[in-house]
Amino acid sequence: MTKYYYATFDALSELLEQAKEKYIPPYAFACVYASLGQKDKALDWLEKSYEERYPGMAILKGDAHFDGLHSDLRFTALLKKMGLEK
Repeated sequence: MTKYYYATFDALSELLEQAKEKYIPPYAFACVYASLGQKDKALDWLEKSYEERYPGMAILKGDAHFDGLHSDLRFTALLKKMGLEK
């Protein structure tokens, strides 16, 4: 495992700790899980972001955190729901 992986895992741990005391947007968790290669968890958090109508979802299609999800059917379905599929 690389330093990047451990740094990302540390970021996730920090977000989880902060979430005990304050609101952390689901999009932040989605970014971290996607960076860790945990696609299902990333997509679960993106769905939560969509349900909450998180404004940052507007950049979802171009967000490099999610480049590895573009071929996933759940990701393309989410883009379609948002009107961002093309």
